[in-house]
Order: sequence, then structure tokens, then C-alpha cells
Amino acid sequence: GGTGFICGPIFRYLDDTNFIGVYAYPNGAGGGSWYLEKCVANVFTTLDSWASAPLDNTWYNIQVVLLDSSIRIYIDNVLRISATETFNQTSTQHGWRIAPAGETGDKTQPRFDDFFVHDGLP
Repeated sequence: GGTGFICGPIFRYLDDTNFIGVYAYPNGAGGGSWYLEKCVANVFTTLDSWASAPLDNTWYNIQVVLLDSSIRIYIDNVLRISATETFNQTSTQHGWRIAPAGETGDKTQPRFDDFFVHDGLP
């Protein structure tokens, strides 16, 4: 939640200017929504979004499912965001991005627990 930061998992990471990520934007920064964004040469493009403001002091289960060009994002075990995108499809690097949302006020840091990556194979 925190009102001063955007945050979420990134994947298909090549470098700091080329990746895809899912971001929770607090109210006032992006209108209070979750966005699936592609960053190519430091230019961001929204692939899909879900209009639901992340709440402060709330834990979310975020699951990213990548299969070929398909990207599916589950939030609390419900499919909320999806897209078909071939950009950097073979990359296996991933992580988290936390960045200031560009607004004044509370700069509460988001917290993450139990980051897990599974290749889907038995």
C-alpha cells in the first residue's frame, strides 16, 4: 500500500531500461490502480490495468504466470490483469521494483514477504 511509492514484481528483465512489471499505484499516483507496464528503452507502455486502489496495511498475494507470450497476473488468487506480449520473452531475470510515486505526503515503504519463483516443471 504506502501512499508515496509504486511497487511490484518485474520480469522479462534485460536491464534497468528494458523489462515488464506489475505496479500497485496508490491513490493520487496513477489514480489508485494496478498496472502491467512494459518498459523499452526507458519508455513505459501500459499493457493492461485493474482499477482498484491498493490499501495501506494490507497484504496482497501477487502471482505472475508467464507462458510463451501470455502474461497473467493474479491478485489474491483472482485473475485481474492479462496481456499477450512477445517483448523479451526468453529473459529469465526477475525481481522487485520500488520507486517514488512523485507525490508529497506519506512515504511509507512497502514490504514484501515470501518471494518465490517456480518454473512450472515437476
